[in-house]
Parts: sequence; C-alpha cells; structure tokens
Amino acid sequence: MTFAQEFRNLRPSITKAIVQSLLALSFLFAVSVGASAQAIDWNGYCSPTAKRVLLLVDITTPYDNQDKQILVDGLQSIVGKLGDGDRIVIRTIADSYTHTEKLIDRCMPYCPPMSFWDSLFSNCTGGLILNHKRTLISEIRGSVRGRLDQFVELDHSEIVATITQAAKEVFSDQQSSEVFIFSDLIENSTYIPGKDFNILSNELLYQRSWGLTDVSPVSHSD
Repeated sequence: MTFAQEFRNLRPSITKAIVQSLLALSFLFAVSVGASAQAIDWNGYCSPTAKRVLLLVDITTPYDNQDKQILVDGLQSIVGKLGDGDRIVIRTIADSYTHTEKLIDRCMPYCPPMSFWDSLFSNCTGGLILNHKRTLISEIRGSVRGRLDQFVELDHSEIVATITQAAKEVFSDQQSSEVFIFSDLIENSTYIPGKDFNILSNELLYQRSWGLTDVSPVSHSD
C-alpha cells in the first residue's frame, strides 16, 4: 500500500478528530465567556459619591410597538448619561409594590484613579471596562424588553407607593439622584382609587402615600 493510499484511509479519522477538537474548543470558549459575565463584581463598580438613577416601568397597561420604541430610546438616553460608578435601578410598577420586580441593579463600570505604578499591576483596563459596559447595556436592554414581551394587563396600579418605597431603597442624602417614570400615571390602588387620584392634589396624594408607607420625602433628587 502506497503512502497516498494510507493517507486516504486515515483522512476520515483525522477529519473527525479535528472537528471534535474544534467543537471542544468552542464549548470551552462559550463556558469561559459565560463564567466571565457571571463573575463581574457590579457592586465593586459602585462609587459612594456617584449619582443614583431609578427608572420605574409601569406594566399595568399594554404597550404597543410605538410605546416600546419610546421606552428603548429613553433607556438609551438615560444609560448614555451615566457616569463612572453611577448606579441604575430599574423596577416595575405593578398592582402593588410587593408584586413589583427589580429588573436591574447595576453600577457603571470604571477604573478608579490610581498611580502609574499601581496601573501597571492593575487588572482594570480600558478593554475590560468596555466589555463590562457592553454587558451592562445588553442586560438592561434584554431585561426590559423581555419583561414587556411577557406583559399581562392588570386591573390595578400602585404608582405612588412604588415611587416612595423604591426611592427609600435606592436613594440616600449623601448622593444626588434622578427618577424616571415610564407610565400613564393613572393610579388605581386599594388606598388611592382612581376616582380619588383624579381629584386629589399632588400634596394630598403624597401625604396619603407617606402616611401609609412610612416613607419621608427624598432629598437631593431630580
């Protein structure tokens, strides 16, 4: 048997081995990427002096394609203005605060200031931060879109209590804050029925909310 004949006989086995090796490498790469994403220490990126942003998304009313596009555009604007270490929390507005969902609680990745020598031995690099920012944007987009795709219309909406309770969890007197609300702003809860919501002043609505939820007004918020 000539060498050429022996090679032709071995070629199927060699090809199969190469394919198996490539599949194994692809699997290991996928596992490595997934583990890397899961291993991100988001809390480590939170700055004690940075801004806190709260975005509330009302899921008690249906969204058409135009509504979804407006929300996506708004998200891009909000995320695009986040600075180093800023924290963003996205929570839903449901028929009661206990039924709301926290979709995102992340801080914008950044490398803290360091000396030249410290930077030489630091694991925080521009490439790493860019990848983590891309991961954050992907998670925000995916979580909001995924939740809207699973929409179920609700008979009641507890907007005021959700705002005050969520603000209590997120904001502090030591940090500036911003609140964004994507909603038709029509309250219809057990303690503020729709008829009362339409006739009561904002001051009375907030007083009723603070009285029932034991939440005081939030300072330093925009």
